[in-house]
Amino acid sequence: MAHWARGALNDPALLLIDVQTTGLGRAWAVQIAAMDRTGRTLLNELLNPSHPITHTASRNRRVR
Repeated sequence: MAHWARGALNDPALLLIDVQTTGLGRAWAVQIAAMDRTGRTLLNELLNPSHPITHTASRNRRVR
């Protein structure tokens, strides 16, 4: 596993994507972000999910 991780982190084409949601189950995306392998933010957008955000999601992810 460590060998695979080192190889992935050294790949110049690596793109990390993070999606925050309204909670578990039938969740809707509220934020999407992407970073390159150097940590440079390429995308960081808040979305309107048109769906209530659960208390747990708000507390755990600091999304309101």
